Amino acid sequence: MKIGSYFFYVFLNFILKGGIMDRTFKLKFNIDEDILIVPEVETFTKDNNIFNICLELYKNGKTKELQIKKTELKDYKVELFVCKPPMLKEWVSCIGEVDEKNNRINFPIDDTFTDTKGAYKCEVSISHDEQMLITQPFIYRVNGSVTDGAIKEEKVIINKIEPKIINNLITTNGEVALSAKQGYILNERITEVVKELNARIDRIFDNQQDLK
Repeated sequence: MKIGSYFFYVFLNFILKGGIMDRTFKLKFNIDEDILIVPEVETFTKDNNIFNICLELYKNGKTKELQIKKTELKDYKVELFVCKPPMLKEWVSCIGEVDEKNNRINFPIDDTFTDTKGAYKCEVSISHDEQMLITQPFIYRVNGSVTDGAIKEEKVIINKIEPKIINNLITTNGEVALSAKQGYILNERITEVVKELNARIDRIFDNQQDLK
């Protein structure tokens, strides 16, 4: 394999395994000391298939902390419990899956763990040899998108056809028909003229009566 092709393969493999489009947060827990180390966990409601939480288990050795690996890790049952915002009265959970290659527990998180913005309160239960302990609670935050609650502007093009209107009220062409609107206007004008003529006739009649 050529050097260029090799580096391209490594880079492609890095992307496919979530090296770029990835929000994986690693928790560490010492089962002997009951100490949970949690990074700042934050994601977004519109993230899709990139938010992951995993857990590494440790125990005390003679001189230093030892990570629990591979086949020994299978002896532990680990479950993640999450209370959802805003009231923290609804909860979801998932059972961790052993990742022997990376010596950790992966939690198969779906959209129900991130579909509401706010702070999620969590804890992890760890069972081994008929014993079980619960970790200290921790939180992760889900942020909304800037478009949440906004309405997308839809640009609709309407072809307006402006009708060509002929003012038939002043036309000298006797063959041009009136529209319904023009007929209404003409009738209003005739009515006004008739009223004015009747008013004038009444005034003339009144004047004649006064002269008698």
